[in-house]
Amino acid sequence: MRLTLLLSLAALASSALAAPALATPPCAGATWGDITSPSTSIHVDDAGDDGGDGTESEPVATLSEALTRSRKSGVTKRIAIHPGTYDGGLVLKKTLPGSQTDDGLIIEGCSAAEVTVVPPEGGSGDPIFEIYQADTVKLAGVTLDGGTRTLLLHDGASATVFKVVVDNATRVGILAAGGGTVLALQKSTVQDTVADSGSYGWGVGVQGATLTMDDTDVLRSVEVGLFADDADLDLATCAIEDTAPNASGYYGRGVHIQNGTSGDFDDLDLGGNTDAAFFGHRFADIAIHGFDIPVAQGGIIAGSSETTGDGIVLTRAGSTSAVTNFVATLTSDTFSYTDRAAVVLDGVDATVVGNTGSDLGGPVPPGCSGPAVIYSQDGTDLDGADTTVDCRTYALDSSHELELNLTALTVDSGW
Repeated sequence: MRLTLLLSLAALASSALAAPALATPPCAGATWGDITSPSTSIHVDDAGDDGGDGTESEPVATLSEALTRSRKSGVTKRIAIHPGTYDGGLVLKKTLPGSQTDDGLIIEGCSAAEVTVVPPEGGSGDPIFEIYQADTVKLAGVTLDGGTRTLLLHDGASATVFKVVVDNATRVGILAAGGGTVLALQKSTVQDTVADSGSYGWGVGVQGATLTMDDTDVLRSVEVGLFADDADLDLATCAIEDTAPNASGYYGRGVHIQNGTSGDFDDLDLGGNTDAAFFGHRFADIAIHGFDIPVAQGGIIAGSSETTGDGIVLTRAGSTSAVTNFVATLTSDTFSYTDRAAVVLDGVDATVVGNTGSDLGGPVPPGCSGPAVIYSQDGTDLDGADTTVDCRTYALDSSHELELNLTALTVDSGW
């Protein structure tokens, strides 16, 4: 009896020794980094094998294999990406053969510093990730390096992008397009988007779609940092800075909205853009709170003939209906330090309330009656003093600070 028990215990011990140990988490510091619920994930490691079972101890080697397995599983899966560099070129779809879908798919890497995804070999012009109609996709903890329209959502897709870096894209870093398309961009960075054949290199583009952008930076784009056409925007605590003109010397705008775009813009840093920090043309209802538009000291864009241009430009040029009910409240916690106009209004019926000083920190431009905080291209009477186009062309010396203390700016365009 005693001998039998000892033999049984020995067998159990031998079996336990033979079982594979759980793999050490692969991210920096032997953690899971930005990856959640790793045990339920299909694991990818560039040193893995596509013949493996996809567990953390036997990861597959490619993202395409992980996506294929996710689809075959018949349930929503997570793809966990270990440190390394991987080919992208994935197209996530709502409807696939055999009732398969990419709806709800979560793709997570250790962190943007450890995981890089590039265009597929021979496909440098392709998006790295394309999301077509698929709902509630999440992408987190990766760097997307290169590609044209590097992250593309369209035709009713919806996605959350969290702690992602989009670097060195061509033409557009992230593009959301089409009615019903919804993008939530959080704690991410889009930087160094380059122009295609000397044309544009927008950081983020939104066309007929909805964008929520929070705690995100768009840096060093070409022409426009954030371009929105007929879009719905909600931006908070973001930096959109250092946008350069294109090869022909045009633009260099931080934010450009047009054609019925509406939105809320709260707590934005808009420094170093070589044209307008914020440019609105034929837009719908917008609300602006807490802009910081600093003047460039000695120039931010290398080789540029300008530093920061106009602060905020609101225009109805080419439109038969003027913007109405414009109200700017001048208080004390938002600043527009520009080398041209703090605000330029063209075709805008405006009223300024709450004037807190005769020049609000800046000298009165030649030919203008003070205070000269908001300039108009069309001679609109803004604050009891007639202003003219001459006021707009005044260049403020960088040693001065022209403050547009703008806590609340609302515009009802009558679009």
